[in-house]
Amino acid sequence: MKKYHCIICSTKINYNINFPFCNSCYEPFKNKKITHKIDGEFCHLCRSEKNKVSNIEPLCIYCTPFGRKDNSINKIYIEKLNWYKDEHRLKQILPKWDITNNDKIVQFQVLELLKIISKSSDLNTEQIFENKPSDIKRIINILRLWEFGLACLPPVLEEENKTINFRDGRHRVLSAYLVGCENIPITLVS
Repeated sequence: MKKYHCIICSTKINYNINFPFCNSCYEPFKNKKITHKIDGEFCHLCRSEKNKVSNIEPLCIYCTPFGRKDNSINKIYIEKLNWYKDEHRLKQILPKWDITNNDKIVQFQVLELLKIISKSSDLNTEQIFENKPSDIKRIINILRLWEFGLACLPPVLEEENKTINFRDGRHRVLSAYLVGCENIPITLVS
């Protein structure tokens, strides 16, 4: 398991977004609800000290995921967008899927999934970074997750009358395409 950092002293610990402390730094928080207020100096993911963690999450402003419907464009969005536009950097990201306890997993070709997306939605599957900022932010969130070695659930497709449609996961497919995946696991339901 990849190691992350205590937000107080930066000691390496296992990743747990609900418990971002080493055992010794946890003492003052024993009687507090952890999510009530986070006081820390180091980001739980990147260990950055330059951007202090927020008082709500144990992450710095660069590691905090974007909101799902946020269409705003700011400095952090532009920096992350430019970071992930680098093809060399993208090819170093390994997708990680949480397929535990799922007996409906099948492998699908990413190019076939892109065809389904382009027929059924307004997402641009050819120039992915030309989509709306809210869509790009969701893709960046997934890439960031994978970059830190964390898993996400596979996309969900439903098959009805020999037609396959997306129920969930179009942005995960676009993210997988960006990092060069040829096949990915899919949860197929009928």
